[in-house]
Amino acid sequence: MNDDILVLEALQELDAELSFSVGKKLLIEFLRGEKSDSVVRNKMHRLPLFGALSGYQTKEIEDMIEQAFYKNFIVQEPLPNKKWVKTLKLADAGIKELRTPRKHPQLGYVYSAITEDDKKVFSSFDFFLSKYNDEQKKAITAIAPHILCIAGAGSGKTTTLTKRIEFLVRFRGINPSKILAITFTRKARQEMEQRLHASGIDVQVETFNSFSEKMLKQHNNLLYDREMRIITYTEKIQLLQHTLQKQGLSVQNALSLYYDNSNKTDTELFAGFLNDCFTIIEHIKHHPVAWDAALSVRDSARLRMMQRVCTEIQQSMTEHGLRDFADQVVDAVKLMEKNPVAPAYDHVLVDEYQDVNPLQIKLLDTLSPKALFCVGDPRQSIFGWRGSDVSCILDFQKKFSAAEVIALRDNYRSPVTIVTFMNEAISSMKLPPLQAAVEGDGTIKLVECANETAEYDFVIQSLLKSSVQRNNIFVLARTHRLLKEMSERMKLLGVKHIIRSEETELRAAHHEEVVLSTIHAIKGMEAHTVFVIGCTAQCFPCKAGDHPVVDLVKDQHYDAFEEERRLFYVALSRAQKELYLTHTGGLTRFLTDKMRDLLQTKKNGKNDAFDRLRAWRAELAREQGVPPFVIFHDSVLLEISARKPETLQELQNIRGVGPTKLMKYGERLLELLM
Repeated sequence: MNDDILVLEALQELDAELSFSVGKKLLIEFLRGEKSDSVVRNKMHRLPLFGALSGYQTKEIEDMIEQAFYKNFIVQEPLPNKKWVKTLKLADAGIKELRTPRKHPQLGYVYSAITEDDKKVFSSFDFFLSKYNDEQKKAITAIAPHILCIAGAGSGKTTTLTKRIEFLVRFRGINPSKILAITFTRKARQEMEQRLHASGIDVQVETFNSFSEKMLKQHNNLLYDREMRIITYTEKIQLLQHTLQKQGLSVQNALSLYYDNSNKTDTELFAGFLNDCFTIIEHIKHHPVAWDAALSVRDSARLRMMQRVCTEIQQSMTEHGLRDFADQVVDAVKLMEKNPVAPAYDHVLVDEYQDVNPLQIKLLDTLSPKALFCVGDPRQSIFGWRGSDVSCILDFQKKFSAAEVIALRDNYRSPVTIVTFMNEAISSMKLPPLQAAVEGDGTIKLVECANETAEYDFVIQSLLKSSVQRNNIFVLARTHRLLKEMSERMKLLGVKHIIRSEETELRAAHHEEVVLSTIHAIKGMEAHTVFVIGCTAQCFPCKAGDHPVVDLVKDQHYDAFEEERRLFYVALSRAQKELYLTHTGGLTRFLTDKMRDLLQTKKNGKNDAFDRLRAWRAELAREQGVPPFVIFHDSVLLEISARKPETLQELQNIRGVGPTKLMKYGERLLELLM
């Protein structure tokens, strides 16, 4: 039994046996087997589940209760006569979980050891393999029919995958036409093709969707009675707008009903709403009862609206001979199941396997190649809201009992301090810890700020002081609100930057631009310096979901809480040398006691030097009868306060302090900084 379920069972038992509702403190005492006055007085120590979690620390049980809150299994209710006293109650979703507990994927693999025979192979091909570590060499050369390569952050997975393909062609004599490599994005596909072409290797590289679409176009008449084509993004927009109109809803009304509160622009909200509609449509195709399951837990106007809209969109697509990305894969599987047209591949290699969904797994099963090689990292599975299913990679060895599992443990991105910190953040997944293959020390700092403005200013001061090229600095946030406010602060102070999010695809940052990004949009990238802002209990895990109906419809197939933990890990693992975690208010529970032991901590209230400079400028502006910015812009004062020059020469090197202003104000500025 999963120990988390004992929290729900204990609450159910206490609710049945006691004449009052319990609070969090009493529930923890009961579960830990503590005979406190309240426990003994109410004879709780005689109940079967007393001490059911006696081996756990208080904080660990608090984390279990927090997870139950996040998953809506438990709700807090105030006492009628004491509104400030909160008691715990099982929610409908919690009762449902007790009746039919969701299945949890297995954690942990049986890993393949490096054998003497392996070492002989490595030695024979030293001219080809000399640059790689032993685990990479084994992944490149292994001959088992089913191989899973667990490639941790910064472990060189793309190089390993492309070198395996090269090894198959050059030294195993595999015909390139019998090899299929599958990636997830067009960009990743192009990068892999370029790497292979540079090595003189020409094999078929596809995404799941490009492969499916080619099959369907080639054999259209075997499956359809008319010409079918993929729906364009513009057509998706038009179809959604038309559907809302038929439902008597304006776009604005639909967005207001769908989102509770959001700091995104209307364009971003609509893009998110559109993506969610098609994500749900895809999910329903392989979980037809999902609507009923969701409505049984929480019937709402928002959910009913989405059910009507998604159903209408699917019907309209069928009528007009349109298919979406999910249809591509579903129909390609149907085509190959009904007709002997499946290509006969000797080797299929899949990148980013942690992001696959059940439809894509079915496609791989239908292809049934002689050998399947999959590379991915369960720790970086963060797209469950978009359809991916982490259990596919976690259960690989259950599906293929004789599979070899090879772990790439060497991290070539970050020094040992950061790697150790990352490992602890995700230790609950029971995967082999990564080990730093980078020399030198790294910096990790936790900064508590008096308010969010002070938090933004700390980041800006830090990057102004930094000698690191600006586009090698990431500022990452869990929510769009924090990104937007940080961006506004940077604009005010003249700090150049770009914003990346999962709804937008932007150009690469210029060398003078800082990169502001959601964590989802930065996956696969790295930077010298990383700031993770908003490391609070409200943001990690994020309590204000960006995909409310997706989360509810997928509830039985998707553990959003654990995905939030993995998202935090992905943010940490982007840092090459410097990692800063900032927060205002309560700290995220994802930061464990062991992680705190590795941290340098500081409190960052107001920027005293900046405040002194602004007060001096305001007084001087009043005396001279001019606007404050005529004397110095905020951006100049902020840079002065960040750099803290000690001489007139150092002060003159700051942009915005010319010879005239240096002569007029230089000595006074240096005094204010002392």
